Amino acid sequence: MGEKTVRLEAVDRNQIPRIQVLISCMFQDCRDLVKRTNVQSDVLVVNQCSENSTYEFQFYNKIGNVCKARVINSIDRGLSISRNLAIANATGDICLICDDDEQLDDGYVDAIQSMFESNPEISVGAFRFKMPSNYYMNKTFWNEHKNIDYTSALKISSWQIAFKRDDIVANKIAFDNNIGSGKTKAGGEEKIFLHDCLKAGLKIKYFPISIGKISYEVSQWASNIFSEEYFVDWGYYTRRLKWGRFGAIGLSFLFAYKKRKEYKDKCTFDKALRSMLRGVLLKK
Repeated sequence: MGEKTVRLEAVDRNQIPRIQVLISCMFQDCRDLVKRTNVQSDVLVVNQCSENSTYEFQFYNKIGNVCKARVINSIDRGLSISRNLAIANATGDICLICDDDEQLDDGYVDAIQSMFESNPEISVGAFRFKMPSNYYMNKTFWNEHKNIDYTSALKISSWQIAFKRDDIVANKIAFDNNIGSGKTKAGGEEKIFLHDCLKAGLKIKYFPISIGKISYEVSQWASNIFSEEYFVDWGYYTRRLKWGRFGAIGLSFLFAYKKRKEYKDKCTFDKALRSMLRGVLLKK
């Protein structure tokens, strides 16, 4: 089964779960960002900048519905802190995590609503995105529907994730404020988030349906990836997955081996492994 597309249709928004996009960004013109991201639903933007303030505005989507935008400007730093602030202030039934380098497809609202309505048992859904050929890291997607477990959750990125807000809040699930962009070099905050969902008994499913595309920009991850700090932080986050130190050590060996061709120009296998083990065993 290959990538599917969804046709944009007018819908009665009072009869279906309301979608809200949660965008995390820094120092952005948020009106321009909402337009550039092609938001076609309500949206909450957390803009980390030099002030604490909030404001709201309305806009029309492409089928003539009025959508609401709320912007929270914050002096705090850290991607996980931004995500958690967005979840705490969200009002949508289903929330879609979004970054500032995405352009959503016109049909993303119908796609997300349809998948959650036809799979009422799930609390979290993961979707597909079109990727630029020169993206700074390898990213592949499954071509079939897939129930997500602890292992497959490691292959999902935050910007693929949509979730039922009430289920997340009721189970007190949040992103780890000590992990992720602005705090660590290796990311991994979404993997911990998904693992915490699974530990709480929530069901997660992947859908091979494209809901947008990622633009190629020079990202901080492009320069940080496979640095010594990256490997140390990668070891630290695997330990935080609560598989224990032995589990994290095993994952470190596996990661160092599987990615060796990708980092060979920056680092040796031995140095990568030592750095990850330092993160597993020593970093606090």
